[in-house]
Amino acid sequence: MIPGTSAEFVAELARRWLERHPEGETPVAAFAPQPGEGAQMEEGAIFLSYASDDLQAAERIKTALEAAGLDVWFDKGELKTGDDWDQKIRRHIAGCSLFVPVVSSATEERAEGYFRREWAWAADRALGIADEVPFIIPITVDDTPADIAKVPERFKRSQWTAVPAGEVSAELANRLKALVRDYHRRQRGT
Repeated sequence: MIPGTSAEFVAELARRWLERHPEGETPVAAFAPQPGEGAQMEEGAIFLSYASDDLQAAERIKTALEAAGLDVWFDKGELKTGDDWDQKIRRHIAGCSLFVPVVSSATEERAEGYFRREWAWAADRALGIADEVPFIIPITVDDTPADIAKVPERFKRSQWTAVPAGEVSAELANRLKALVRDYHRRQRGT
């Protein structure tokens, strides 16, 4: 049995680590939740899916959408040590209001990647959603053409939006707000 509280124990570990590694980042800081990054997705949040090569553009998109008042689930900082990634991501895709895949030359170059699983799960969920209800909102951060992109066929039926380098327009933010509001109305049955 270790004496003291768990917080005291962690503080002591951090102190000892800093003694041995004065120049480095503490393990506590490396895994601590950042402001605004919860482990659970808000009900009806937008699920942002991207390839790791598009991280900077995806972060800009997330920041812009949150600044517009939208809840966005973004795996960076959301998946914690010990999480069952597949289970958590599937659950969040099943509960999101909109699925926003970031399509780019980077996704075109990768025949395999975890984002492709997310895309397949979203396309599968879309099978149970009426055709006239927007769910998958593909965006491209470069000049990747929608008609020949390596995406699930369901993605090609949706209108794509260009978001060069992840710079979200007010028009897109407002459109997503309206779609999220519609989602919540449907959930309430009104």
